[in-house]
Amino acid sequence: MKKKFRPLIIALSAMLIAGIAYALVLVFIPEPPEVETQLPEYDTITPYQLKNLDRVDFRFDDGYEYTIDLTHKTESNRSYAVVGKTQYEYDFTALSSACLSVATISTSQAYAEDAMEAAVYGLDNPRAFVDIYGTDGTSVSLIVGDPTRIGNYCYVQVVGDDKVYLVSGYTARYLTQTDHAYRELGIFSYSDEGAFSEIAGIEITRGDEMILKYHLATEEEQENPPKGLAAGAYMEEPIFYPLNDVKLTAQVIDHIRLVNAKAVVEDNPQDLSKYGLDGDDVFHFNVDNADGSKVYMTISPAQEDGMRYALIGGIDSVYSFSASTFDFLEDVSYDKMLYGLFWNYRIVDCNAAEVELNGETYRMEFFDPTTEEEEAGKTFWATFNGEEMREENCRGLFVRMLSPSIYALVPEGYERPAEPYCVLRFETETGENPELSLYTINERQYAAYLDDVETGFLVKKDSIKEIADCIEIILEGDLVPDF
Repeated sequence: MKKKFRPLIIALSAMLIAGIAYALVLVFIPEPPEVETQLPEYDTITPYQLKNLDRVDFRFDDGYEYTIDLTHKTESNRSYAVVGKTQYEYDFTALSSACLSVATISTSQAYAEDAMEAAVYGLDNPRAFVDIYGTDGTSVSLIVGDPTRIGNYCYVQVVGDDKVYLVSGYTARYLTQTDHAYRELGIFSYSDEGAFSEIAGIEITRGDEMILKYHLATEEEQENPPKGLAAGAYMEEPIFYPLNDVKLTAQVIDHIRLVNAKAVVEDNPQDLSKYGLDGDDVFHFNVDNADGSKVYMTISPAQEDGMRYALIGGIDSVYSFSASTFDFLEDVSYDKMLYGLFWNYRIVDCNAAEVELNGETYRMEFFDPTTEEEEAGKTFWATFNGEEMREENCRGLFVRMLSPSIYALVPEGYERPAEPYCVLRFETETGENPELSLYTINERQYAAYLDDVETGFLVKKDSIKEIADCIEIILEGDLVPDF
């Protein structure tokens, strides 16, 4: 036989041998019997549906108890109430989830009562008793024992049944939690765009220290803004001053919109010290809403457990919050929210403006042109120390008197000299006559005090030098350059 056919013959022989072996297996080894797959049988512990559930009573090992009552308006529409606790707000969805979970409880695992002693399951000292009532007058009573050591389950027994059931941890949660878990935890409710205008005012104190108090601009303030500074809100304390809307929103309002409690931890608290709510360092956070509603809160400092606790006016309960929720209160600094300018008058709203500098007083007065002057084409008339002045010079000096701005507070401990370096004044048609006194601090800064308010502000010397240079140019008879 030729050598080239040997591999083919070997392969065919191997296939023949394998076929014979497979035939022998089929003849002498029988097929395995069919195994019937059995699904676990579920026991229904509570046989209700939400539409025919009447109420659920809860009693706990510490003596606490409450009842959830259902009112069926239609087959698919119902309301929920925690009996006897109308002073509290509850979350409708949370109550619905609780009732839905306890109405029909099923399990595939049960033990005979004599399999182990009741103490093994925690049924000798139950965590809770739950009585579930149907609208047809029937009821089922549950005894809730310990959670299992392995797996997320809980031991439950039905009164009158000798079995001990394993109920899922999800369902057991609803069997063992108090009505605190269903309380409404939202503190504030504002729209995404309108929170600024929906808050009429805020007051923040820490102990006896006033941190910030402000109100939305009134109609009068909108029509005649104080010191010409039109703002959306005005600070009342620690000083009266217009606020920068953007900075106020970023520092306070944006944080308020995110405030939500984590839980209600106690009703009718007797010992506030364990929550840090009895010290001198608690925050008082009061919010007046534009719709007339108010929210008053007392807030603890951050506690060792990473929480803050709070009391809310009108609700005798202690709420818990993540400590970071109110960290912004620690950072509120009113000086960072000030408008920035001392004043922003229009020249047409002023009767006069004065600068006291180097022992001299320089006074500009503004007049409405007479009819004859208007007919002659004269639309502007001002004097400088009694002499008529050019409009360009008048406006140039006026604008420079508006330019000093706040960039920080005067450091504590600074004592003002007896006499200021410079004084700026405006006399307005509304009778508001503000005065800004500036005192030298160092080569770069003045301490500025508006209307002799105790709070001083830092002003850069450059802005006052601009005023002095402008006066010198006017006295020399030259034209003041554009600002």
